[in-house]
Amino acid sequence: MGRRATPLVAGNWKMFKGPSETASFCAALAARLHALDGRLTRRELDVLARILSGLTSEGIALDLRVSVNTVLTYRKRAYGRLGVSSQAELFALCLA
Repeated sequence: MGRRATPLVAGNWKMFKGPSETASFCAALAARLHALDGRLTRRELDVLARILSGLTSEGIALDLRVSVNTVLTYRKRAYGRLGVSSQAELFALCLA
């Protein structure tokens, strides 16, 4: 049986990845997303990269030092620009 990813809890997500590892991984994902659609803002790229890396909205808010509502707003705008409506569609777009 395959190993399943454990959902990351906002308060302790840094126990799973070090800050430098998270930053470099998110930068690579942001570059891939930017190549897909150059209209995304820097913050939209930051949020989407962290979604793809497995962080929850709460974890993203902690990492970017913004509110959860701000994260949700960036996600909604980015999804609209990319023409996706779910996290699964976002993953499929990035893997294509």
